[in-house]
Amino acid sequence: MNRNIAFFITSAKVNEYVRNKAKSHLISMANKNHFEYKDFIYGDFIVSLVFSGEGSYLLTDECLDFCVGSLEHSKSESDRFLKVRIEKSNISIRNDYAGSVPVFYSSIGSLVISNIEPVVVLATDTKEKDVAYENLYGFLKYVHFIWDETAYHHIKVMEPDSLYSFNDNNDISNKYIETVKSSDENIYLSDKEVAFKLFELNNKLVINSLENYDQIILPLSSGYDSRMILAALSIRPDLKEKTHCFTYGSLGSIEVEAARRLTKSLGIKWNYIDLPMKFLTKEYLCEIDSIFGASLHMHGMYQMEFYRELSKYITISPNTCLTSGFMTGVPAGQHNSLLSIDHVGKLTDAMNKFSQSRCWSNNDLNKLACFQGNNYLDKAEERFGKAFNRFVGRIDQKAVMFDVWTRQRSFVSYYPRTLEWLIPTVSPHMNSEYASFFMSLSKRHLDDRYAVELMFKYYYPELSKIVSNSNGIKAIDGIYDNIMFFSSKILKKMKLSSLLPQQYRNNDFDFDLPALRDAGYEGVFPLMSDDEKVDGFIKKIIDIKDIDILYKKAIDGDSDSYQKLTILQSLAFSARRFSDEC
Repeated sequence: MNRNIAFFITSAKVNEYVRNKAKSHLISMANKNHFEYKDFIYGDFIVSLVFSGEGSYLLTDECLDFCVGSLEHSKSESDRFLKVRIEKSNISIRNDYAGSVPVFYSSIGSLVISNIEPVVVLATDTKEKDVAYENLYGFLKYVHFIWDETAYHHIKVMEPDSLYSFNDNNDISNKYIETVKSSDENIYLSDKEVAFKLFELNNKLVINSLENYDQIILPLSSGYDSRMILAALSIRPDLKEKTHCFTYGSLGSIEVEAARRLTKSLGIKWNYIDLPMKFLTKEYLCEIDSIFGASLHMHGMYQMEFYRELSKYITISPNTCLTSGFMTGVPAGQHNSLLSIDHVGKLTDAMNKFSQSRCWSNNDLNKLACFQGNNYLDKAEERFGKAFNRFVGRIDQKAVMFDVWTRQRSFVSYYPRTLEWLIPTVSPHMNSEYASFFMSLSKRHLDDRYAVELMFKYYYPELSKIVSNSNGIKAIDGIYDNIMFFSSKILKKMKLSSLLPQQYRNNDFDFDLPALRDAGYEGVFPLMSDDEKVDGFIKKIIDIKDIDILYKKAIDGDSDSYQKLTILQSLAFSARRFSDEC
């Protein structure tokens, strides 16, 4: 199957020793995941490509062209993508509207570009002194980097929906393409008209993305995003037959119960996967670090364990894809009420409404020695403002794109970025046509995925009666279920959930903390591992004794403490990669 998974471009001037260190990292990833690796010398540049299928790139006398993303069965622009063109003395890179395939680059000394952050860290001979603490403030506070910054002064990431141009003289320019724009095209439509338009669009996108695969794997939750894919697949008997759904998590949780009922109502194959909870072993942790480095907190290992458990239930054929609802809910207004941006106030306050952003309070961070006496919160506000003010439209539309361009492209993209190394991963709604539809709706239809709820109500009435956790724990059109799950909230607080049938107990969807308890200290590796390089760096952020306190709280069930550890853990892994100071 033709696809490109990773690339690495340098100026021919880059020091050969550090380039080979970076190249070794990429070769190791290619070998581990059974991809091919090839080097090209083209004009002023040395290019490394990790790929499968010789048709995944085009090499001529004029240029070297390749696309990172979905190449099989559909146009590259219909999903996550990067388009890369290398000419004799110039490189141009265009990304998708969400910037969901990151491009890390540095022009300090010589040009280095890759979609794998550790590769750029190694190829630029990065040292501890290169760490940018003003950037780490946003990372710890919001669990993601905000705009074009990384953990390092000299490394940037491409802005979304952009065309960048690089040359060997370290000249870099970028242009905002505006592939998603606001409009009034559908602003006056009735509820039923909006539902019909979304019904048709959803069917088209899902079917076009998936119809040519022999086998479709759909991880199914209770949420609207995977349900939208399931609904469209259910219309075609041939696609229903090719689809196999899987759900992991605690039995009796909303996720498992909803998935069981959804697939039963449609007659689609489904299995519950009881995860072994071994995903916090050093092997899984190192695998995640090799992909993300310090660009994302230590999240996603359970996705790898989930995929590897699939082999117990299904034989995966060569022409198989895994499909995900990545970037399905956010363009539909998923978080607009949560963010509550009614006027341009403090964007940092709006972002604090996400639970992950409350793990470290402003006071917590200001007590850390590396942040004391600095107005890093003001710097975060400035960066959020760049994203918010970039999009032209109503405030509710700007709020959607603000959410896409900041938190979501970094925080949620771990899912396809992790699994694409294991299996072709297709995201039917990750394209500008889908986002532009929602940017054409009225505020009422946009906020909180109301258009999505209308589509289910009018066109999938049986599915709309099944509970979801997308807008609170409720069914769109299921009175009995809503009464039962409301009762479960009360009985759960009273520790009387056992009085309810199992399907209404709303058990916790918890797997991180059980995995940590199973792994013990290894689950926070390389923290607490007596690595001098790691400890020397981490103690500039937080006292090593406090790491042990956080660990003990996490073991006792404090999820906020575990969240703090995952952020510090990714930084600790990156510290192992620092070059020795000279």
